[in-house]
Amino acid sequence: KGFVNGVLRNIERNLDNITYPDEANLLEYLSVEYSMPEWILQKWLAQYDRATVETMLADFQMERPTTIRVNRNVMTKNELIESLENQGVHVENHPYLSDALWITSYDYLADLDSFQKGAFHVQDISSMLVAHLANPQEGDNVIDVCAAPGGKSLHMAELLRGTGHVEARDLTDYKVNLIREN
Repeated sequence: KGFVNGVLRNIERNLDNITYPDEANLLEYLSVEYSMPEWILQKWLAQYDRATVETMLADFQMERPTTIRVNRNVMTKNELIESLENQGVHVENHPYLSDALWITSYDYLADLDSFQKGAFHVQDISSMLVAHLANPQEGDNVIDVCAAPGGKSLHMAELLRGTGHVEARDLTDYKVNLIREN
C-alpha cells in the first residue's frame, strides 16, 4: 500500500513531465494507449490492419455487464432486483431468458448480500440455455459428466425444484472442488 501510494504521489508531482509514446512507434503507442502487451499486438498487427486492431482494443476497454441467473429457490426475481438496486447495482433484464439479468455498477460481487445468500449465480447466457433446452422435469435424474465449475448442474437442480437427482462429475480433484464450492 505504501509503495503504491509513493508511486502515485511521484506521478502526481511529475505529471507535466510524463511523455507518452507517439504513433511513430506504433507497437509501443498502442501498448501504452490500450494497456495491451506488445507481444499480443505484434501477433494481431501481423494478421489485421491497424484500424481493425484499434477497434478490437477499444472494444476490450468497454464495460460489459455481468450476466447472472436468478436462483428462485432463494428469492424471487423482483426481490433480487430490489436487493441489488438497494446496494447501488444497476440491473437490466436479459432479452433471452426470464431468469437472466445483467448487472453493472458494483465493486465486488462477493460483498453483495444477495450473492452471499445464493440468490443468484454468475453464468453466461449460453450455459443457461443448456438447462432450458434439456428441460428437466420434476423427479428426473440428471448426470453432468464434465460439470466443473457446476453452474449448469446447479441450474438443473434448481429447475427440478427439490425433486429428482443431479449428479455432477469431473476428472480432476481441482475441478470437483470447483463444483463443491459452487
